[in-house]
Amino acid sequence: MTYKVEFIQLSAAEKRTTNGTVKVEGTTVKSVPNPDQIDWSQEPGVLSGTTPGKSGQQNVVVADFHGSGAQQKQTVKRTRAR
Repeated sequence: MTYKVEFIQLSAAEKRTTNGTVKVEGTTVKSVPNPDQIDWSQEPGVLSGTTPGKSGQQNVVVADFHGSGAQQKQTVKRTRAR
């Protein structure tokens, strides 16, 4: 499956301090300890990747990120792995 996390309208300070994880079915598939791993060359900033998923079944994806004291957490359920 392919995942894409968008970082919308973050301040310069938030961009410098953003870190977090992307988990699929509770397993960390991407750890971002350093904001340089996020593509900030566009608005919104983007972090994307691929990981195995359960074909034809629901896959729970949780993106949990922090920056400058703020937290953004999003849970998305997808029913088809690619």
